[in-house]
Parts: sequence; structure tokens; C-alpha cells
Amino acid sequence: MFKHRGKAQPIFLDIWQHFIAEGSLCAQMGTKSRSTRLQLLEAVWNLPEVAALKRNLLKQATDKGEFQVVGHDATFKTLFPIIGQQVMSQREGEFHALHTFVGMSGAIAGMSAQAKEGVPATRQAVQQVLPVDARSTTLWASTDSPDTIEGVADLFPNLEGIIEDPIHLVFRLEATTNEKRTAVSYEALQLQMKFRQPSPQGIVYSKNNTGVLEEAQWDCQRRHVKSTGRDWQQYISEPYTSHQQYVDDLLDLSLRHAEAMKKRDPKGRCALEVLKAGSTLQHYGYLSLVFYWGVGLALLHNHL
Repeated sequence: MFKHRGKAQPIFLDIWQHFIAEGSLCAQMGTKSRSTRLQLLEAVWNLPEVAALKRNLLKQATDKGEFQVVGHDATFKTLFPIIGQQVMSQREGEFHALHTFVGMSGAIAGMSAQAKEGVPATRQAVQQVLPVDARSTTLWASTDSPDTIEGVADLFPNLEGIIEDPIHLVFRLEATTNEKRTAVSYEALQLQMKFRQPSPQGIVYSKNNTGVLEEAQWDCQRRHVKSTGRDWQQYISEPYTSHQQYVDDLLDLSLRHAEAMKKRDPKGRCALEVLKAGSTLQHYGYLSLVFYWGVGLALLHNHL
């Protein structure tokens, strides 16, 4: 389960190959029924011995500090083919959002199928996947939905801050170009990498202390690019010092690629709207904590 990140077919094939190599005649019987294979895997996963193994592995990881930083993501695409439904057409009792939780090293703590995203579903997923002991060690949570984690922060009694995944702005931009990497998304990625540097402001942003950062404005009247002749390698190695600096960079990006700003994603949003939405103080505040993920990895490495 852990080796193949919860993917049923690779798990089944790996088990089958193992017993074939052991000379088991029963393994050659196999089954062509996908649903039967899934039922067999579920039955094995629910065995008391397997459940005990999982608890022990989570405890070992917790003791080593794996969950000082927890990553959370919820995806819909994974469950669509399993359920056999029309995309984005949900029926009563179906689970469409697969919530996944990972530790600092990328180890998967577990996955939870929920009806949707949002606070109530995420609360159930957290409680289902992460034991209380593991959650008690969590200092930082990384996610593409900070508001959701804010809503379940009480489940992490020692949580110090929430980190926004810097890559998701790039993904949202690439949704306007059929998920293809373009000059726009590449430059956006370069800018997002600045958040890996420690912020000189030393401020931990949350929805309860929004006033600790000065909010910038997107100048809709500006028609010229401010940043010209920039040494990109030097620039991305330096942290952002203000929200206005970040907003100005995204505005420059939109001006350099004016035609590309008209492209739209499947939801009808154009690239310019995506950039403006991503430039808010809330996004900047959570992004400014990205470097703490690196701090967490250093802590884990030293502990190991």
C-alpha cells in the first residue's frame, strides 16, 4: 500500500508477482475481475495484523518527527474512474474527493475518500488518517487550501502556521493552456520559488492576524513593465520583502504576456483573472511561510 501510494492495480500485481516467485500454485489462479481484485485488497487491508502494522509504522514515523510538517491535498480525478461516474456529476452517497496526507519526507500517512473538499470533509479525513499523537507533533501544515486547514486547526494543538503550496498558482495558469508549460507559467514558477527563501519580516500569517502585513494594490492603470534587465538567478535567490513587490511582479508578468492573458481555463477564467486572484494578501501571507517546509526537512534530517 505504501510502496505503490495506494494504487490498487500496482499493489495487486506486486503481491501476485511475489507469490508467483515463491512458487505458489494458488497465485496462478488469479482473477480477471477488477472489482474482485479490489475486494480482495480491501479484505487484506482490513486484517487486524495489517491494521496493527499500519499503526506501528505511523508511530515510528511520528517518533522520528515525520509529521512536524504535514502536507494535505484533495483530488477529484482519482476517484472518477473508480466510481464510474460522469465527471463532476455526483450522486447521493458517492465519495469524489480523495484527501491525501504526507509527512516531511513525502511518506504518505494515508488517504481518505470523502464526498467533497471543505472543512467538514477535511475534518473527517484528518481524524481518519492521522492519529492524535501524530497530530500533536505537527507544527506546520502545507496545502493548496489554507482556509480549509484553518477550519480544522483545532485538530493540531501545536500548529504554528499554515503554508500555501507555491506551485498551485502555476497549475492554475497552465489550466488556461491545456495544462501545458508556457513562458507565462515558467516565469510564474520562477517568481514562486522566491518564497523558498526565509522572509526577513519574520511574520506568521493567519486569518486572525491579517493586519500584520501591509496590503498592496494591483494598479490597473499601469501599462509598462517595471522590471527590465533583471538577473533572474540573483532575483529568485532573494526573498520577497513586501506584498506590493509580489503584486508588481505578477502585474509585470501580465504585461509582458498580454495576449496570453486572454486564454481561459475550463471554468471560463482567463489567465489575467487567475493572476489577480493569486496576488491577494491572503495568498501572499500563506506563501511567505513556504521556507518553513525546508526548515522542517532540516529538522527531520538532523533527527535521523
